Amino acid sequence: MRLLLIAIISICCTLSGKAHGPVHAQIDSLSKLITQYPDSLNLYFERGIYYQLDEDYERAIADFEKVLIMDKEVYTTYFPLSEIYFETEEYALASKYIDQYIKQFPQHANGQILYAKIHFALGDDDLAIIGFDNAIAIKKDKSSPEDFIHLANVWRIQNPEKAYKVLEEGVQKIGPYVSLQKHLVGLANEHEWYDRSMQIINNILAKASRKEYWLLQKADLLVKQGKYEQAKSHYQNCLSEIEGLKSKIKETDYVQNISQKAKLALSAL
Repeated sequence: MRLLLIAIISICCTLSGKAHGPVHAQIDSLSKLITQYPDSLNLYFERGIYYQLDEDYERAIADFEKVLIMDKEVYTTYFPLSEIYFETEEYALASKYIDQYIKQFPQHANGQILYAKIHFALGDDDLAIIGFDNAIAIKKDKSSPEDFIHLANVWRIQNPEKAYKVLEEGVQKIGPYVSLQKHLVGLANEHEWYDRSMQIINNILAKASRKEYWLLQKADLLVKQGKYEQAKSHYQNCLSEIEGLKSKIKETDYVQNISQKAKLALSAL
């Protein structure tokens, strides 16, 4: 089983960012080897991974099931099977495999994340929270912003304050990633916690080298608070920041979108 887990990692790393050509070449090569060694579960497993990467899920499932026929205790096979069934929105089947996988490999962070996503899709929020909590505990300082954002999204409806604290914890543990800060501001605005939003935005503006996005956010927030003159001033500051950017940056869709929003908002004041 250890060899199969290593196979997953090595194949995915090798093919990261490559076109489908190498995948098809590997599938052809493995198919030839399987005709010579039809009892090799490693070959079926490896080909199944390549089929999965190629999104040929029917053949991938067939190869993984072949592995399980040969040895029903190759639990590493349960992870790609649960990935495929999650991707195809067959959540009950995905749950069947990921639940068994997690019992065998409880310290696999990506397994815990997939477990959480599958149970969230099934409406099992409590199990989703357990999965995301476990993944963050396993990954520690190597957690990603997305780990905290996923966990916060589970809490978002039933306990917005808890969701906010999860995002704050993410900032404290792994740093002030823009994605975390955007979600904090978005959640605060959603619940009209405008003082929190303003504090976050002001802290960012005090340190940011690029300010146009956050000036737009501050101006929008001031409009929500009915502070129209201050909002007008910040929309103008946003446009001034954009004017000071290099031409190549100024012409990007991202910056142009901010500029258009600021101009439109100004015209409405």
